[in-house]
Amino acid sequence: MIGKIATGEIVEGQPETRAAAALGKRVGKARAANLTPEQRSEIAHIAAEARWKKGDR
Repeated sequence: MIGKIATGEIVEGQPETRAAAALGKRVGKARAANLTPEQRSEIAHIAAEARWKKGDR
């Protein structure tokens, strides 16, 4: 998709992009519902470490 945006084939923010974002939200919620609290905590811990390493505090 990035290539299509770069070439002007599609414009960022078109319905395709919004639809993909909506689908991602649904999938994320479904995934979270299937994880144990310990698994969610571990994923959050890994994400926090990555943000600190990158400098996004």
